[in-house]
Amino acid sequence: MSLLCVRDLRVEFDTRDGLVRALNGVTFEVDKGLVLALLGESGSGKSVTLRSIPSTRSATRSARRSSATAASVPPTRAGEPAS
Repeated sequence: MSLLCVRDLRVEFDTRDGLVRALNGVTFEVDKGLVLALLGESGSGKSVTLRSIPSTRSATRSARRSSATAASVPPTRAGEPAS
């Protein structure tokens, strides 16, 4: 059972210098009992990825999401069944 499923996530930012594509087609799933680690260099999009998922979003900048589908299940405590 997938707790989080992200498909074709795309994020663009409007800047003074024009449109910047921060993410282009990111797809991943996190299954029950597994952990996903996002690794990468500074500026590679790790934080933008997490902030673009609706249930984890706390972005402070204006961003446009397009062609993205994300589904999540609220977190549960260890040992509790997911609802």
